[in-house]
Amino acid sequence: MTDLGGIPVKWFPASWTLRERKQREKFQAVIHDIPEDMMMATLWMDHKSCE
Repeated sequence: MTDLGGIPVKWFPASWTLRERKQREKFQAVIHDIPEDMMMATLWMDHKSCE
C-alpha cells in the first residue's frame, strides 16, 4: 500500500489478472472495539503504513 495525496492506495503487479487481484482483496482483517488512540493518523504516518 502507498499514499497517493493522502489516500491509501493498493498497488498490484501489472502481470496479475483481475482474478488474482480480487483473490488478494479477499484476505482482510477486521478489528472490533478499536481503542480510542488507534486512528488513521496513528496507523498511517509520514505517508507510510506503521506497525
